[in-house]
Amino acid sequence: MSIYFMLNTLLLFLSTGTLFGANVSVPSSEVAGLEYLYNSTNGMSWAWRDGQRMWNFSSNADPCFPLWQGLICTCSLQPNGENCTVVQIKLPLYNMSGTLPDQLSLIANLQHFDVRDNQLYHQLPSGLGTLASLSFLNVGGNKITGTLPTEMYAMTALQDLHADHTSIEGSLDGILCALPQLVNVTIIAAKLTGVLPTCLGNMTSLVKLSTSGNDIHGSLPSEIGTMSSLKTLDLSYQRLHGAIPTTFCDLTALEGFFMYFNAINGSIPSCIGSCLMLKNVALDFNHLTGTLPTSLGLLTNMKYLYLGGNKLIGTLPAVVTALPLLKTLAVNLNSFSGPLPAGHTWSASLRYLWVQQNHFSGSLPAMNFSLTELVVRNNWFTGPLPSLVNMTDLQYLDADSNSLSGKEGDTDV
Repeated sequence: MSIYFMLNTLLLFLSTGTLFGANVSVPSSEVAGLEYLYNSTNGMSWAWRDGQRMWNFSSNADPCFPLWQGLICTCSLQPNGENCTVVQIKLPLYNMSGTLPDQLSLIANLQHFDVRDNQLYHQLPSGLGTLASLSFLNVGGNKITGTLPTEMYAMTALQDLHADHTSIEGSLDGILCALPQLVNVTIIAAKLTGVLPTCLGNMTSLVKLSTSGNDIHGSLPSEIGTMSSLKTLDLSYQRLHGAIPTTFCDLTALEGFFMYFNAINGSIPSCIGSCLMLKNVALDFNHLTGTLPTSLGLLTNMKYLYLGGNKLIGTLPAVVTALPLLKTLAVNLNSFSGPLPAGHTWSASLRYLWVQQNHFSGSLPAMNFSLTELVVRNNWFTGPLPSLVNMTDLQYLDADSNSLSGKEGDTDV
């Protein structure tokens, strides 16, 4: 079939709702499921995007033509007409209020369900578990409570699970261990508890795991190293403790690693240089000890490195400050000592440098790159303050509580 023929056929369908004069048919069970959703979430008060294509459950209701707001249908030509089915429901910020009905199960071919940022409450319905084709689920930004229903453990097509800023509780053991095919799990600022399960090691398809702002505790399981597809790991603002396992270094696809505001201790693994794709590391406000491994200098994709608020010691390696793409370096509130690397070795990409409240000493190196913020207060720096003439982008400088001297005006930024 030629592309020209298919395009004209599509235009005919869009203008008439039929192909070759055939009737469009949507299963009555799907229409019933949509009506349950409409009634249980106060559809009369939904925030429609315009005054057209609003849901209408008259005797001849046809959600696929003209296509109702928030729906996507797929259709196939059959001898008795055009058979259509609802495959996507997208109703974010629609002022939905109430509960999701168990009869969502009637929309049997649903693949994508997005109702984020509404006023939905109560538990997720068990009927979700019967949606065998559902691959994307986003209920974030609602008042959803309770645990994830165990019926969801049968959703073998589910790849994306989003439940940010809800009151979903319980542990992740069940859903993660039952659905190793998950690709993206983001449940930020909810009420999750428990520990990170060892079955994470089976989740070789997982690209993003984000549980920031929950109450997950315990340590990072060593099995984490087998998550070969993982690009983003965000476990910040929780109660995790223990050392970073050396198996972490097997995460060679990892680009973002966020564990700030936990109780992680021990040293940064020297093998971290194996994670060559890392761009953003935020380990600030933990209990890390020891020196910075020089293998950090191998991470040439690094743009943001946050290590403040730990118990790190030793000098600041020049291989770290020279990382070519580095934009932010924060090592404040540690116990680093010694001089800073020579100015000519620093990355020209650096915009934010925070080294305050350490034990750095010696003179401040001349820095001729495009810094926006330079904070060096509460150290032991001595000697003259370097000229700021070449630092034309500098907007904020704080060098208090050192023993620096310089002409008046040098610090006038």
